[in-house]
Amino acid sequence: MKKIQGLSLILTCIAALLCMTPQTVSATNSKIKISGQIYTLNGEDTNFDYEGKNSEVSSSNNTYGTLLVSGELEENGKHDGIVSYNATGTDDDSSDTDKSAINFVYQYDSKLLNANDSKEWCLYEDKSKNIGSLSLDEKVGKGAIIVQSSFDGKNWSTDLINTNVFESVPENKSDSLYSTNMNQLVNGCFYKVTVAYQTRKKAGNQKIGPITAWSKYDYKEHVEVYEFYICNEAESALAAKADDKPIYNFNSDPVNTGMDNGYSGTAAVKTDDMQNGWSLGQFYINGFSGNAHYYDGDESKKENPVFLKNVGDRLTLWFRLDQRNLDALNGNEYLSINPDEKGSDQAFHVPAQNFKRGALIVKFTNYENQSRTNVYTDYLPAAATTSADTKVQLFEEGDYEVALDYEIKDNSPLAWKIPKPAKYSAYRISFKFSVRNSNCMVYPMDLKTGAELRVPYTENGFKLDLARSRYLDLSVKKKVLTADGLDLRVSQISSDQEEFTDEGIYEFTVRNEITRDEVTKVIYVGSDNLMKAYVKYGKDYGGSYSITDLKEMQGNGYQFNDDGSIDAPVEDVQEELNNAEAAVTTAPTQSKSNESVNETSTDQIQGAATSQKTDEVSNSTSEISDSNNTEATETEMGITSHLPEVAVVVILVVLIIVALLIRKKSGRSNHKDKGGQTE
Repeated sequence: MKKIQGLSLILTCIAALLCMTPQTVSATNSKIKISGQIYTLNGEDTNFDYEGKNSEVSSSNNTYGTLLVSGELEENGKHDGIVSYNATGTDDDSSDTDKSAINFVYQYDSKLLNANDSKEWCLYEDKSKNIGSLSLDEKVGKGAIIVQSSFDGKNWSTDLINTNVFESVPENKSDSLYSTNMNQLVNGCFYKVTVAYQTRKKAGNQKIGPITAWSKYDYKEHVEVYEFYICNEAESALAAKADDKPIYNFNSDPVNTGMDNGYSGTAAVKTDDMQNGWSLGQFYINGFSGNAHYYDGDESKKENPVFLKNVGDRLTLWFRLDQRNLDALNGNEYLSINPDEKGSDQAFHVPAQNFKRGALIVKFTNYENQSRTNVYTDYLPAAATTSADTKVQLFEEGDYEVALDYEIKDNSPLAWKIPKPAKYSAYRISFKFSVRNSNCMVYPMDLKTGAELRVPYTENGFKLDLARSRYLDLSVKKKVLTADGLDLRVSQISSDQEEFTDEGIYEFTVRNEITRDEVTKVIYVGSDNLMKAYVKYGKDYGGSYSITDLKEMQGNGYQFNDDGSIDAPVEDVQEELNNAEAAVTTAPTQSKSNESVNETSTDQIQGAATSQKTDEVSNSTSEISDSNNTEATETEMGITSHLPEVAVVVILVVLIIVALLIRKKSGRSNHKDKGGQTE
């Protein structure tokens, strides 16, 4: 008992130690607290001039709140000296939202908002319209939060500016401030979140004589800067490389859409157009197998190419920005990308919003005709933050429409550089394409075991699995056995995951409309062994037998086994044994009678053996004859014993069984040669 108690105590201690051991951050629905640098500046409305100043590490005592990143991610060391996280989520076509996105949440309370500034530091409105070198359109007010992103960690694109954010406390403290997109995660992206606010505290009273004229306050501006890097390493690794072949270049020539019409115009670019003679950039796709295809093989339909993918292929759309200086397009200092603050897209039904300096729009439609539209605003500055071509997105099966909407500003002066009102033009680059799996396979899955059927029969029923190939055509025919033979009862279109449980032979055909390939498989549902044999050896499925042939064979004594194999009929073993025993029992004990019995038995054995084994039986007979001769000699010498007779019976029985087994094996071999198929 003491030993058991001691062991229990040891196990309890080990469990406690394990609980105290630091655990790896789970990659499922993680919420990770981000550490930042805190800058505290003395003075009122000083434009938060924090850059180059001393800072301290963030803590619960020196920040307004806590920055969290949430989603499927895990800590991943550092990238270029910046703390790094690996996003592990994957998106699919079953939802209207991006399941791979990582959300930024800034949680805070009302402590500073409701503080009494006569006794403690209190949140106070700031009139600055700058946070360091970043200019704002609005005053900071009661706090501002800015989110910026960069592909290289040096050139930043401003994705979000919220001002006066701390004037109240949100009811749901888990509300997302910002969400990443797959374009960022597949490339790997740096993020910078900046929180700025001002506090004040009463320092005393300003008196004029004995009268208190006003209160004096001390002011502080606070800047919290959080930098980190997130990459979906699995998706990034699967993506094609920029120079992988084959490559398909989409038509990236723009059209002049006209201004303020939702980029709906389609006028060709003319010689006097702002974008005449130069390219903004090029969209291209790679990571597919073979060549681009077209519906119905019609290459004139090049506005909608179809790309085929094999297992393991990851189609990747890329954009190569040819104009790295967005403020001097084509080397012209007067041409620039203009921020479109009230952009909209009529074709994609994108409502008015701030497109900033170019909006990339990707619409995805799945096999159920469900659509999802992603809008990447301020896309061109983001693409300009790296010298490399940028991945736009990885693609699975579906139909895609892509557009890049942007405005150009022409600020050319008159002669002698006399200023004149600027001119503006709106442009759109757009294209369509489709992605399809190249395979033409369907997998029958047993309903009871859930495993793929490796034989053409089951008693449990089955379902069809297209392995997420959503655009294959699937048809099924069902036949049942009647007194007159096989009767076709069903011929119809089928679908992925459809189940079949009624008895019958199911013949299903899958077809790829792009490659024109088709595959047919047959499954019998039921317990009739003759039908199992038919789907293995039947004429309709590559064998030699009709259903009538199999029925006749069954009537002639052929055995149909559970695995669909067929055994030829054999003579009754007991009858052979009885005949042999009777022949031995009636024989006299004299030598000549023994010889007669042996000759008779030898004739029976020779008749039972197959022609293929005649030599073996003859050899055995010779051995028996030699033995009998020995027995006769012993009798003539005066030895009276029944032992030779017993030996003869045993040998005869053994030889008869051997002969029957040889005949059975020969019959099965002959059947399989005729059937043309084996299991």
